[in-house]
Amino acid sequence: AGHPWSKGKVENPMKALDELFAYNGKLDLYGLCLKLKEINERLNASVHTTTGKIPILHMEKEKDFLQALPDAQVRNLYRIPTLSVKVDPQCMISYKGNKYSVDPRHLGKKLNLQAYEGYLYLYDNTELAAVHAIADKKWNYQEEHYTALTVYALKDDSEEIRQLAKKNLKTIGDLYDERNDDQ
Repeated sequence: AGHPWSKGKVENPMKALDELFAYNGKLDLYGLCLKLKEINERLNASVHTTTGKIPILHMEKEKDFLQALPDAQVRNLYRIPTLSVKVDPQCMISYKGNKYSVDPRHLGKKLNLQAYEGYLYLYDNTELAAVHAIADKKWNYQEEHYTALTVYALKDDSEEIRQLAKKNLKTIGDLYDERNDDQ
């Protein structure tokens, strides 16, 4: 918390996380949801230290002043569509006929893809797996992805293999740049 007014916003959620951490590895997803619900109900029914009010009772009084959400048509304008894509054996995903690289640790997984303001954002659950500028090239490798794939495939992490990967990536890029120039 950088400021006194934001301190509670940071610390209060951490209390619930600290309590959940005590059950680390002992709860399945359903059990985790039940435990979180129990914690929320207990915290919402106890007196808030700053306001001196019980949040759940205060919420009941404020409900009448809340406004409904905008129509779905309006909300959908702000929603970023998410696609599910599978990582192929070359550690690539396809988007609009072009391929984009990801790290080999995502090999065979389904990732969530969001296209926003000229970039592709690829997520493995909540982890950001890769970001690519949307391009017209057929193959869009990031150097670190191609190097990691080469190291993974050859099971050799020597500097020589890394240099070979860099050289191959340049050759691949030059090859596809020449093909695009011919068209």
